[in-house]
Amino acid sequence: QDLGVLPTTLAKILTASVIISMSLTPVLGELGSFAGNLIESRSGAVRSDGLTPEEEIELFDNIDVDRSGCIDLEELREALVALDFTYTSIAEIFASFDTNGDGVICRDEWKIGIESE
Repeated sequence: QDLGVLPTTLAKILTASVIISMSLTPVLGELGSFAGNLIESRSGAVRSDGLTPEEEIELFDNIDVDRSGCIDLEELREALVALDFTYTSIAEIFASFDTNGDGVICRDEWKIGIESE
């Protein structure tokens, strides 16, 4: 409910930020499910996040189709659209993994993002 205390533009920005932050946790859960499906039929030493170190690398390499050593938004989008992720979810995942804001997800950012799931 609008109490009229904040300017309209600021109120809209605050509302949008609350909606985005509330939706981020389930979106990261979707990525965890994606990774979990990848390893269901595999064996090996599994960490608490469900991925073996080899599977974490394999998942990264499968998404990094141009073999640049980094995942850009388009590569992540192509991989996750095929799994029925929404464009909004993909953008939120990308933003949460690209911690330094350089427009790509490097291996270190990927590792941190996957393990934080």
